[in-house]
Amino acid sequence: MKEVKGLEKVALMGADGIFSPDFYKAAGEAAVGMYHSSPDFSAFGAGYKTFLERHQKKYGEKPIAPFHAHAYDAAMMTFAAVEKVAQKGPDGVLYIGRKALRMLFTPRKTSKV
Repeated sequence: MKEVKGLEKVALMGADGIFSPDFYKAAGEAAVGMYHSSPDFSAFGAGYKTFLERHQKKYGEKPIAPFHAHAYDAAMMTFAAVEKVAQKGPDGVLYIGRKALRMLFTPRKTSKV
């Protein structure tokens, strides 16, 4: 954009899809001055720092995807739900009832007090 006549001063913006070291390596100087949006990790509180430390220790690098913490939480919720509804058959096969699993993720109506 900086090289296109008339667009030299246009502000460039990007979303979470470019929130990656690979983007900055590829874009180089063209990325300087861009506006970026990304997930807000402050909602995870103090546990987020521990999560990052454990990730670094286990994989030898910082998380590379913008929604890493969100994906981890979603996976942990799913695993907990599966453990809650799964039943082991007499033959050792694990059965996960779709309806039972779906009910755990269905918002419930609450009554007003």
